[in-house]
Amino acid sequence: MPATLTADEAVEMVRRRPAGRRFDPLILETEHGRYHGLLLVDVLLAEVSRLKVEYALQSNPLTGLPGSLVFARVVESRLAEGQPFALGWADIDDFKPFNDRYGFTRGDEVLQLLARTLGEHFGSASQAAAHAFSERVLAHYDAEDREAGGIASVDRQGTPRRFGLLSLSIGIVTWRGEAGIDYRRLVEVAAEVKAAAKRTPGPAVVSNARDLTSGPWLPSR
Repeated sequence: MPATLTADEAVEMVRRRPAGRRFDPLILETEHGRYHGLLLVDVLLAEVSRLKVEYALQSNPLTGLPGSLVFARVVESRLAEGQPFALGWADIDDFKPFNDRYGFTRGDEVLQLLARTLGEHFGSASQAAAHAFSERVLAHYDAEDREAGGIASVDRQGTPRRFGLLSLSIGIVTWRGEAGIDYRRLVEVAAEVKAAAKRTPGPAVVSNARDLTSGPWLPSR
């Protein structure tokens, strides 16, 4: 079994074996293709089951998305592997007024819509996810609000005002292998570029365009 194979991929490889060899031990290789040892299939299946239970317990019951502990663990694992990756932070603009106007049930439907939309575009284009969300969320408004382009509500200070239609702001930070970067630093930078995205009306995606060790953070649309 190659060192780059995930646990789920290993289980799939076991499933495809002939029935008579399905529970033969797996041969483990290093990243250089050298023999590393044997892995019992029973041990592999037990570990995959444990991880799935842990993931389920730490996932949001409404959206099914992983919780912060799972998210942090995955990011730290990517950092340890030394493989460049991008981390995104998505936020729905003016969600509280929408929730106040339509209630928690419709608000939950919007959160589920967000989860589905992000899932469809995971690993591809964040701009596509932001614009797809803007198109699909229209169905969750009453006709008069949709035609008016927003709703009347109050802001966090209790001041009456109009709010536009819900949109998605995404901040993206890319780790290119810079030394001394941890999960906390990545989240800090993602929060800053997400704040820059939220200052842009409508759906917006902003990424950090500067080496993470050079600061200050430079947003790039």
